[in-house]
Amino acid sequence: MVSGPARLLCPDDDIHFEGALRSLVDEPGSTVGSMSQELLAADVAAANLEGPVTTSTTRAPKELEEPDNRYWFGGPPAAIEVLT
Repeated sequence: MVSGPARLLCPDDDIHFEGALRSLVDEPGSTVGSMSQELLAADVAAANLEGPVTTSTTRAPKELEEPDNRYWFGGPPAAIEVLT
């Protein structure tokens, strides 16, 4: 057993900046909502950013997919400020 101070770990699930969260990147001081306090209180917090951070608006095709049935996740560089 390891002794020492307790550490609070806060794993989160997938986060993306499409749909309802897209407008957050344009609002200074925005956070990711109700989970922000828990993430800030943690000694270590991690989440899966579900998509690229990019300035491109071109969606790259993928083989073996139907383009009309594909989810497209991505966000502008300002999304990093919301996460930090």
